[in-house]
Amino acid sequence: MKNAILIIITFFFCSFAAAQEKQDTSMHNPKIQLKGIFTGDSVILRWAPDTPEGWIIGMKNGYMVERLEIDKNHEPVSKWKTLTSQPLKPFSIKKWKSIFKKDTSDIYGMMAAESLYGKYQGRGQEIKPKSAGEIILEAQDFEERFLICLISADLSALGAKGMAWRWCDKTAKKGKIYIYNVYCQQKDINEVSLESSAVEINTAKSYNPVPIITKFEEKERQVDILLDREYHQKLFTAFYFEKSIDGGKTFMKMNRAPYFNPLADQNGIGNKDYIAFVDTLQQNYQPALYRVRAVSPFAILSPYSDTIKAMGRDKTPPPAPDSIKAKMLKNGTMEIKWIINKPVDDLNGFLIGRSKKPYKNFDLLFDDPLPADTRYFIDKNPNTLSPNYYSLFTIDTAGNASMAKAVYGEYVDSIPPNPPLGLQGSIDSNGIVSLKWNMGQEEDLLGYHVYFANDSTHYWNNVSNNVVQDTVFSDSITLRSLTEKIYYRITALDYNYNVSDFSGILELKKPDLIPPAAPILVKWKNTENSIKLIYHKSHSEDVEYYKLLRKNKTGIWDTIHTYYANNIPDTLFDNKLRPYTYYNYALIAVDDAGNESGIAYVLTVKTKAVMPKGKILSFDIKNDEKNVRISWEYKGNIDDYIFIYRAETGKKFSLLKSIKANKKSFIDKKVHQNIKYRYRLIAQTIRGKELDYTDEKTNL
Repeated sequence: MKNAILIIITFFFCSFAAAQEKQDTSMHNPKIQLKGIFTGDSVILRWAPDTPEGWIIGMKNGYMVERLEIDKNHEPVSKWKTLTSQPLKPFSIKKWKSIFKKDTSDIYGMMAAESLYGKYQGRGQEIKPKSAGEIILEAQDFEERFLICLISADLSALGAKGMAWRWCDKTAKKGKIYIYNVYCQQKDINEVSLESSAVEINTAKSYNPVPIITKFEEKERQVDILLDREYHQKLFTAFYFEKSIDGGKTFMKMNRAPYFNPLADQNGIGNKDYIAFVDTLQQNYQPALYRVRAVSPFAILSPYSDTIKAMGRDKTPPPAPDSIKAKMLKNGTMEIKWIINKPVDDLNGFLIGRSKKPYKNFDLLFDDPLPADTRYFIDKNPNTLSPNYYSLFTIDTAGNASMAKAVYGEYVDSIPPNPPLGLQGSIDSNGIVSLKWNMGQEEDLLGYHVYFANDSTHYWNNVSNNVVQDTVFSDSITLRSLTEKIYYRITALDYNYNVSDFSGILELKKPDLIPPAAPILVKWKNTENSIKLIYHKSHSEDVEYYKLLRKNKTGIWDTIHTYYANNIPDTLFDNKLRPYTYYNYALIAVDDAGNESGIAYVLTVKTKAVMPKGKILSFDIKNDEKNVRISWEYKGNIDDYIFIYRAETGKKFSLLKSIKANKKSFIDKKVHQNIKYRYRLIAQTIRGKELDYTDEKTNL
């Protein structure tokens, strides 16, 4: 019983139950939820606290009702008038007993009384008295009692009044606008406050909404009645569905208890859009009339909805045909045969569909079904240029259909399409190849295969794999390869997979991202002001030209000569250089895509020094006491040397002394008296090159 009550509570629609939806009561005080309606002769107010805690406060202190009349501009036209002489509190148990002694028909009023005063019986044998488990069960029991009271108050005016949650203002006048305020007059200032609530009621006209059957669904031995959830759950708490099988003369309730529909019930038809009721039937095709009546939160029954006529219908399709075969006959027609292993009584016949594909786009070959005893059909006009896939549909008398798996009817066709034309393409800097070509004109054209090769004389690879059913294709290639070109061609296929001859070959030049191999300087020869350079060329075939580089004083390479690859000399020269100076040279290659090779080797050379012609302008020998003084005048490089040679009479010259030419004199101290010596001078560079010499002279 408790589980059933909890299910009803979960699906409770009225605004008071809606107010219980998981509010954060730790942040807000409990509040009274209030609604009102004008019935034509009075105003009925219904309220309830939104938490069990508020329920306790309300039962302890009671509720007061007051009223204020306002005009259309919401300006007061009277003072607040208290309608209750004393706080409204729940009926005593004595009063409940006196009521039910006279009449026990109001079961929802009895539920309210039981929830108020019934004894707690929730403890099982496994729960110890006064234990934490028992406290939890008591708390759960109290919450269940509170929610049962909410439902009872919606379904029973007696239940609502007995809970002190209802007031009927019979002093309200028609054509007025009132504001009603319901509050709890609490005296204990330390007690949690139960917040009041107000509602505006216009008595210009009464309002008793009518439920609307939004739609219905006729199923196999079942009728689903659907009510728009958003509309109905704002106005009504529960529903009674009625049915007539005698043309509307009499209606019977299909649900004895009020119907509460969840968001997803056990039958799976309830959802966020509809409140659903299911009528399960014994037979199909027996029409019935349906209507619905609703209960509002004021325990007022609504007028009946409009009636609908509905019945269960056959929704079970017949079994699909078996062992379907399609065969081309000699006259070019296609014969389709089948069998039915499990025939049914309500079989109406067969339809046949044909498509170019095995799983969709089937076109019926005729409109009216073939008779139920038919087991073959001749397609006199099968597709001759495209595939023939056939699927059979069994149709019953209710229009239900089953579709069999398609079978292929092979039409012999050995004529291939024409070779594709207009093949064009390009390759971008990322290696993406874009191809396009002209669409073939064949009716049975299925698509294309795309092939490529790195050499037009080599094996061609299918790069498309699957059939390309378009006239464009993209491929991705690597650009960092030694081949500069790539080749493409295509074939066409028809639906019988006849393959055309190849199209013309498309040659595409790859964007060149690979620099050429670097040339190298290997030898050099120098003079005082020029350099001769010997080199090895780049072995790359796409070299456009070479650049001879020389590093300047700032360390930057300057291009001093450019040589086209087909006109480069065997030996390179650099002239007008400074003598006795170091120079750095390098040679690079540039291909036809502008890619430059790196520098393979830096050649460092030094020019020869400028050697001016030295000249001995004068040469003199003098005896100086015991020595011989040798002096000279020399014009030449300051680094040049004077070599002094000496010989005695009858002997050969030998080197006496080498001395810097700028010294201009030398004293020979290794002489003997009365001996005749011969002297001569030779000027030489620091490297030993002879520049000038003198005739010999003697000291006597």
